[in-house]
Order: sequence, then C-alpha cells, then structure tokens
Amino acid sequence: MTVKREMFDALAALYAYPEKGYAKRIKEFRQLIGEDHPRCAKDLIPLTAATRGKSDGHVEELYTRTFDINAICCMEIGWHIYGEEYARGALLVRLREALREEGIPESSELPDHLTHVLQLVGRLDDDMAMDLAGRYLLPALDKMMEGMAGKDSPYECLVKATSTIVRRAHPGVKVIQPQVRRPESPDSGNRLPIYSRQDPSGPGCGSGGCGPAEGNHGTQ
Repeated sequence: MTVKREMFDALAALYAYPEKGYAKRIKEFRQLIGEDHPRCAKDLIPLTAATRGKSDGHVEELYTRTFDINAICCMEIGWHIYGEEYARGALLVRLREALREEGIPESSELPDHLTHVLQLVGRLDDDMAMDLAGRYLLPALDKMMEGMAGKDSPYECLVKATSTIVRRAHPGVKVIQPQVRRPESPDSGNRLPIYSRQDPSGPGCGSGGCGPAEGNHGTQ
C-alpha cells in the first residue's frame, strides 16, 4: 500500500501547476515507475523533452494551454461526467468527505481535480479505489485523451500513462460509462455514490461553482 501511495502521490504532483523543478518531478516519477511500468516511463519521454531545460514561463504556458484553455481537457473529473448538472455537487461533497477521511489536505483546487483524485486512488482500499476509478476517473481520462488527440500536446502521453497505470494497479476495474449509470440513494452506504444526470437530489455547486476552475491552482 505504501508503494502504491507513493506512486499515485508522485503522479498527482505532475498534474499540479508546474512550479520550479517540474522537469525534475517528471524525471523522478519515471525512475519510480521504471521497474514496474517501463513502457509508461518510456512513453513520458515527450513530456520530459518538452520541459527539460525550458524556462518556468514556457512550462507554465504549456500547462495552461493544455488544461485551462480547453474545457475538454480540464482536470476536474466530475465536470467530464456531469458537466454543470447538480449531480456533480453531490460528487464534490462525497469526494471532500473521502479526502478528509484519508487525511489528504485540500488545495485551492476542487475535490474532483486530478491532483486530489489520484491521491485518493492511492490510499483507498482496492474495492473503493476500483469504484472511483471505474465510475469516474477512467471515463474522464478517456475524454481528456479524446480532446488531446491530434493536437501534438506533450501532456497527452501523461494522460495515457495515467490511464494505463490506474488500470494495471486495479486489474479488476470495470469502466462504467456515464450514459449507463443508475442513481443510488445518498444513504446507500457507498462513500462515493453515483447519481444519474437527471437526479436533482444531490446538492448543487452554487452559482457558477461547478465548471472547471481556470487559473485556480493549489500547491501540492
């Protein structure tokens, strides 16, 4: 569990706003996964090349252009599943509860941001981790990859590697596409319940509070 937690914490850090030393973070992550995930480590070479030796401003611009300007590539997984529907508010509430239970400090990013969700996946027990990955994380990553296809973004290799690592770490995961979800009662016992797109029972996000946050970067 400690090894898994370390790997997912390091992976989550690559989705945080690229402060000084970001290229070193990528290098250290590739070394960390090199033995168990050698292909993923190799696949991250384009991101290494795009950030190594570059100015902080250049790397920040690359990150912002990839994740903040294009909504389809935003890092809030709940937005990919629910958009602006009220159901996303219920997910945010449950994720916030899970972050608190696992001792993960919230940054200025929303609870469904990849920097939070990947840390959660690294800490939750296998059943809960597979539930979170199959219902939310993997479908969101698939949509992000669709949005990056053909755009020659060096971050595309990171999103693909993330999907591969999540699947290999949870070989029994079953991906549930959003359109076939069924609503669950809030008191069903599931810490991360699934609400249908039409279910208004989950708490909303407030006025303008559900969309992907632009330029709202926390420190990991």
